[in-house]
Amino acid sequence: MASLLAASTMLQGVDFGKSKQTKDIPVGDGPSVAYTSNDFGFRLFKRFAGKDQAFFSPISLSQALAMTSIGAKGKTAEDMAIAMGFKGQSVEQIANGYSALAGALTGKERSVKLNIANSIWVDNDLQLKSGFANQGKALFGAEIASADFRSAETLRKINQWCYSKTEGRIPSIIDRIDPMMKMYLFNALYFKGEWMIPFPSTYKDRFNCIDGTRIQVEMMIAERYFQYYENDYFRFAEIPYKTGIGDESGCSMIIALPKGDFLKARESLDASSWEAMYQGLESKKLDFKMPKFSMEYEAVLNDVLTEEGMGIAFSNKADFGGISDFPLAIGTVKQKTYINVDENGSEAAAITAIGMRAMSARPEPSDRFFVDKPFIYAICDKATGAILFIGQKVK
Repeated sequence: MASLLAASTMLQGVDFGKSKQTKDIPVGDGPSVAYTSNDFGFRLFKRFAGKDQAFFSPISLSQALAMTSIGAKGKTAEDMAIAMGFKGQSVEQIANGYSALAGALTGKERSVKLNIANSIWVDNDLQLKSGFANQGKALFGAEIASADFRSAETLRKINQWCYSKTEGRIPSIIDRIDPMMKMYLFNALYFKGEWMIPFPSTYKDRFNCIDGTRIQVEMMIAERYFQYYENDYFRFAEIPYKTGIGDESGCSMIIALPKGDFLKARESLDASSWEAMYQGLESKKLDFKMPKFSMEYEAVLNDVLTEEGMGIAFSNKADFGGISDFPLAIGTVKQKTYINVDENGSEAAAITAIGMRAMSARPEPSDRFFVDKPFIYAICDKATGAILFIGQKVK
């Protein structure tokens, strides 16, 4: 304990590497891929999160959609690009942008563990076009498997892939293969990091839930310097993960604590306000506490993606002629996530599944920072500014 406290004292006032978002992975003449992915993620998160516990990976969803969009044509491709925030950009530009972002996130030695994997599973009777398969492999490193979708063994293998790529944290993504499904595209994201300075102690305290009730939780506590920023709606604190040689920028968790009404504050979040927060972070001594927590979450995103303007991709008007001559539409977009946060660090995982169906008729003194009420949290890559995961704890 003494050595930990001594390390904390030595690091007081030290700038851990001010978070900066880079703009070196643009798509055409537009903003960076990370900025656009963040904005897309905030728009969807605000639509589906409601007042419940929620945890979501914008990067995993965007990677899966970008991989799918390689095979989109005409208005389907145009609407997917607009919904994802890339109006006027081609699906090839979008795919290349996300491929470059994945390389920036995983293409170097890191002290955190950050893995991204993609796979495409095709029913035996569906003939993929070689261009789509080649781009999936080249841009996304996708494993491509042809399998019998009527076999229970195929379901087992798909779920085993999910299990292995998330270190066992997400053991399955689909319970059955719908007879209409002809192809699945999967993105897996796994993160594990230790705090730069672990929290020295925990204690039981009350957390004020969004419904007005209070519950007992185990709180992590520390009094030390954090990177801090505030605006009209939130107070932000950054908790850095351990970094290593060649990974000076590292990753961090951002805690966004509302100043007033939680839902009103959440509505203010977008990529622009998030970037302003990153640029405005400054060292501040905080008397800090937040709960340890662990959760699993899943969401079917068909409706929110349709509301964002991607409805044609789910309809019989969809054009995925770049994938196959067989007429296909998106049948389901589903994401499962896992997170555990304790005094030593964080572990998080996500699987995004996109099922392609056959066309059918169906559709200085310490300032208190007590995280004892509903809050939003995100795991971010500081070098690119990309939000890897975002969630809210409300109870």
